[in-house]
Amino acid sequence: MPLKWRYVRLNPRFDRDETLELLKSEIEASNTTTVDNEDEVDFLISVPWLRSSQHGFEFFAIPEEFGLNKSESFQSGRIYGMDATSGAAVAALLFDMFDRDKKDADGKGCESVKDRPAKTLRVLDMCCAPGLKLCMLADLAPRNSLVEGVDISAQRMDLCKKIVTKYQFPSFSAPGEEGASQEGGNDEGASDDSVDINMYCTDATRFDPHAMHGLVFNSQMTRQEIKSRRGKRKRMNKSARAREKRRLLDVQRKAESLAPKVPTQDLTKGEDRMAAPMAPHASPTP
Repeated sequence: MPLKWRYVRLNPRFDRDETLELLKSEIEASNTTTVDNEDEVDFLISVPWLRSSQHGFEFFAIPEEFGLNKSESFQSGRIYGMDATSGAAVAALLFDMFDRDKKDADGKGCESVKDRPAKTLRVLDMCCAPGLKLCMLADLAPRNSLVEGVDISAQRMDLCKKIVTKYQFPSFSAPGEEGASQEGGNDEGASDDSVDINMYCTDATRFDPHAMHGLVFNSQMTRQEIKSRRGKRKRMNKSARAREKRRLLDVQRKAESLAPKVPTQDLTKGEDRMAAPMAPHASPTP
């Protein structure tokens, strides 16, 4: 019978060969599919059109029936369960090497401005939950870039926070939490020149990139928390969540005080006026 496939992306914070060896052994151990010439079937296939050793990402096709959620490679944060189309969208946004009109005569991607690592980026991911594209953007954007995610659903944003914490800070997730890593990867997210991530629970049609209303996650705060805990993982109790919320509000208030006033038009009077930052939306308890 023909195989059906799903896709995964490797987490660059873990050793590639170790991850592939673990994933392959898990797939082979759980394989119950009967196919013709099974000895010739590879159950872990690299996606040739969605990988770049230069930029450090790679997608693989695995059997659809493989129990990904229960596998060690997934629970430890070594792999993302991510659809190839979502990965292609991020790759097309960040790298011109995947543009059709940027191919040379041999079909290979040509270098472009976006492919050069010098520039930093500021990327907005609207309707960002559950956060897989947000993580890929953070993994691949040049250092010191800023990736911001916005979603109006508090429930989906809560899941998004857990996924981002699991993959961007694998040694920080508390044991037993949904999405928690069971082994520590290389927390590149803890370095000072890493890509920053902000997440907001707010209406994307009214999102203000300066005032930071509805802020529910700030990667700089998470890095500071990692340093203060010295690598120890703890569950966040009620008081810890309250402290986190207060710190997020402090960040938001500081941003509001520094936010530039932008000229808007008063349609009732037909003249320009200076508008104060928009009123803050209710921020859910993290």
